[in-house]
Amino acid sequence: MKTKLLILFTLGLILVILPLVANAEIIDSGECGPDVTWTLDDAKTLTISGNGYMTSAPWKKHNDVKKIIVNDGVKNIYNEAFICFRELTEVSLPTSLTVIGSNSFNACSALTEITIPNGVTSIEGGAFIECTKLKKITLPGTLGSIGAWTFEGCRSLESITIPDSVLSIGENSFQSCTALKSFVFPRNITKVEDQMFLGCENLLTVTIPDRVTSIGHSCFWNCSSLQGIDMPDSVTNLGTCMFWNCLSMTHARLSENIEHLLPNDTFNGCRSLESITLPQKINYINSNAFLGCTQLKSVTIENNGNAQIGENAFKNCISLASITISCGNNQSKEWFQENGYADILKIKPHELEKHDRVEPTTTSGGTEEYWECTSCKILFSDSEGKNRIDEPVVIPPLGNVDISKAKISKIADQVYTGKTIKPDLTVTYDGIILTEGTDYSIKWKNNKNPGKATVTLTGKEPNTGTKTATFKILPKPTELSSLKAGKKSLTAKWKKGSKIDGYEIQYSLKSNFKSAKKIEISGASTKKTEIDGLKKKKTYYVRIRTYKEVDGKKYYSEWSDAMEKKTK
Repeated sequence: MKTKLLILFTLGLILVILPLVANAEIIDSGECGPDVTWTLDDAKTLTISGNGYMTSAPWKKHNDVKKIIVNDGVKNIYNEAFICFRELTEVSLPTSLTVIGSNSFNACSALTEITIPNGVTSIEGGAFIECTKLKKITLPGTLGSIGAWTFEGCRSLESITIPDSVLSIGENSFQSCTALKSFVFPRNITKVEDQMFLGCENLLTVTIPDRVTSIGHSCFWNCSSLQGIDMPDSVTNLGTCMFWNCLSMTHARLSENIEHLLPNDTFNGCRSLESITLPQKINYINSNAFLGCTQLKSVTIENNGNAQIGENAFKNCISLASITISCGNNQSKEWFQENGYADILKIKPHELEKHDRVEPTTTSGGTEEYWECTSCKILFSDSEGKNRIDEPVVIPPLGNVDISKAKISKIADQVYTGKTIKPDLTVTYDGIILTEGTDYSIKWKNNKNPGKATVTLTGKEPNTGTKTATFKILPKPTELSSLKAGKKSLTAKWKKGSKIDGYEIQYSLKSNFKSAKKIEISGASTKKTEIDGLKKKKTYYVRIRTYKEVDGKKYYSEWSDAMEKKTK
């Protein structure tokens, strides 16, 4: 009975309260745009409706709003629309929105999460400043820009995913987001603005895409938990004080394309940084760049020229044990020596590149071979870099040359190909190599068929005289195709040759053809012969070559590979 009475009482209470909830009383209302209206009920719910843009925020005196509902059709959130709504905990936004105005949710300190709907393309500056309890924000894939100071002071925000549609993020956007632990920039960002993460004391890692060309000043100021930075080579410019007081930073990989300057105070106070390599293009290390880097042990400066070093650049680097500079960096060398670092200064050895000898001609000089250091550009006459020279040793022009006194290097025997043969020639005069077309011209004779070919050099003006040399063109060799054994005999077959007068066959009981006998066969058309009078059941080695007779002299080809066969 008591249970039935309790149920009836509860149902009655619900029936009394439900109408009151369902029909919350409107306590204020009005217009906030040409086609946009607003209402505020006694449950502290602000509802905005219409079809157009908000142009004002006339409800600001009601700063105890707890819930905001923006209905579909409204296209923007007006600037400072909900500023200092410190009791606001719930927000519902429509897909018709395109813009979140500047400072629109500034100091909404009770708001813990919000979803920005698809369709929004811009969040303007300061939109969520000092939303100190904001832990979660969902951003749409339509978003293109985030204004300056947008999330400054969002101390509860531990992570945020920025869609790749975002092309720009304004300065100070995440300043003092003290709970933020990691951040990945969208891939299409080209600039990291000033003071982006200033005071993010729990930030551990940042990923910078390879399209970024500039990182602004004080970007990571006092990010005391940041472990390190891997800077893409797309970066060309850095702002000052970039890693000031990043106490936990142990490593920093800088872009190879930073132009000219490492700004002042770049690593000031990075007391955990152990080593640094400054890429080749940095030729000025500004003042206080590494001031107070007490664990810094190793510094490498890759600039090949004279890198300048500013005041106090390495002051209080009490652990510094090694400084390495390029062989041509004399200005840095002098600075380190004058400031007490001579004992730990190391000079990189020369990296030598050989320049080949340039031969002189009759009208222009040449140069002897020499070696040049690719770093410091100093020249040496030897490959070990011991004998420094100011310039390559010049070989004077040859003047008029009598080609008849020149030397032509021995021309190796050539092999018939069916085409004219023009071997490479080395022509010297007093040890200097002459050049065809400049010092002399060439005329060839009988340089196609087997026999003796002739080459004649004629001096080109102002050179005079002629020089002749000969070389052999040998017939093309052939190969044995078979070797058949007979009774005290062998039958040899071979491939028919061309442009020849006959063949010569050698046979021997020894593989080195010592004491070999030979058979000469005239006529190119013959393709086999019998070798008789041999010893019974003995292994013979046989080979063949072609010959061509020219002017009573025979020119022989190379021997074929030998074949062996045992007689019957």
